[in-house]
Amino acid sequence: MKIYKLLFLVLAFAGVNSCAEYVGNDGGGSFDDDDPSIEFVAQLVENDAKRVGDRFEFIATLNGVNVTSSTSFRVIGEDIPSNIYIPFRAGEHSVIATKDDYTANFKFNVLPLEGGDEN
Repeated sequence: MKIYKLLFLVLAFAGVNSCAEYVGNDGGGSFDDDDPSIEFVAQLVENDAKRVGDRFEFIATLNGVNVTSSTSFRVIGEDIPSNIYIPFRAGEHSVIATKDDYTANFKFNVLPLEGGDEN
């Protein structure tokens, strides 16, 4: 009977260790929410937009996965309802993208209308 108890304890110990290694993220220690390998990136989608009145589109990715639909964008300090922005003035525009606790920012330049003096 003692051999069964010993066998049970050995199996239980081995099972607990294997679970702890899995939870510990490959056995490399404790899980870290501030993992530097997490990369949140927002950027301008490459298209023909370059002037006032053109349609500028933004994209956001989290570790390479497109998360644009769940990301909030602010252009020149104002919230926009989607990831599409149509500027009404020329110059440098700053964008802040936010998803959960992640933030990314970038700038892009808008040219004036051809033949116009937009500001």
